[in-house]
Amino acid sequence: MNPNLALRFPLEKVIYSNLDHKTDIRNFISYLCARDYLQDILIQHHGLTKADAVARTPKIIPHIRIALEYVDLAWQSPEEIAPVACYYAILNLFKSIILMGPLHAELANNMWHGASYKHDNSRKTLLTDELTLHCKGALPLYYKHITGSSIAKKKIIKLSQVYPHVRIIAAELALATGADGSFLNFELEFLPGNKQTIPCVRFDRREMGTISRKLAAFPHYKHFTKEKNSVRFTGPPIVSGNVQDEFRKGIKPFLFFHPNKPKHGRTLTGIIAHPNRIGMEVPEELYIAFLFFHMSNVSRYNPEGILKLKESKFWPVIVAARRHALFHALVIYWSIAHQRTLMIMNP
Repeated sequence: MNPNLALRFPLEKVIYSNLDHKTDIRNFISYLCARDYLQDILIQHHGLTKADAVARTPKIIPHIRIALEYVDLAWQSPEEIAPVACYYAILNLFKSIILMGPLHAELANNMWHGASYKHDNSRKTLLTDELTLHCKGALPLYYKHITGSSIAKKKIIKLSQVYPHVRIIAAELALATGADGSFLNFELEFLPGNKQTIPCVRFDRREMGTISRKLAAFPHYKHFTKEKNSVRFTGPPIVSGNVQDEFRKGIKPFLFFHPNKPKHGRTLTGIIAHPNRIGMEVPEELYIAFLFFHMSNVSRYNPEGILKLKESKFWPVIVAARRHALFHALVIYWSIAHQRTLMIMNP
């Protein structure tokens, strides 16, 4: 069975490396600073004409170059100020992705963050703090580029709706809060029938709310039926066309999380975000951007808040985010730019 069905993008490379993975991904991204390489990517994977690729390349490369400088700074900086560099690295990479797509002309009028933060002493802990996402700006425009949906009105986003969705630091967050992360492991299976094939989705958690919310990533299959005494849902049969192609048409791949390791076999395993209370379908990398946007503001404008965080159980979570969440965001960025899934693993 095609393993790409459970991935956001088709699997391109699984790289086994004994070297520093942070250096590996930085080097891989730096290829996009080469004009000939980037133009080939824009033509092959983003559908641009040669003329458009040539025209956009000098606008895209500066964002990638400055992002890599921020990446270097982030990994070298003291813990207290590293989130500032992490955020600006991700922001510039988001802008480069926008410039690769159909919304490129809108970026000039949306260069600011598109989010804001105001310190409030009444919010006592990290997870009760909040940020505001606006309708215009780079972050909302990136959201529109990825999801196809605009933000109609500003949204207040609590950090309790962000951190549990950053899967790469789920272990650290669980030690701090005792709660599991807000994401769902799922399995895909296709059962043969009489001139038809029945798609099945199985989840490994039983406390997931309504069927429609569980299957948010599979909108065309919202009429799945839950099997009795099971966490498996069977969908409407596929009666014509290539089964895997037809199934792929009915999913929202941007809700699939980036995999930790390759999967093969009859049953395919993937991860999707648990439905949130924000009222948005948020891709994984945007949760990471929200995390660093908030912390970059705390670092710059609320030094007392930084001190309180350093004395709290959440500080190890933030320290872990600098290494793990930034690295994860970079791997996702490479995958979006190439429209192919990249994994870097130890042998």
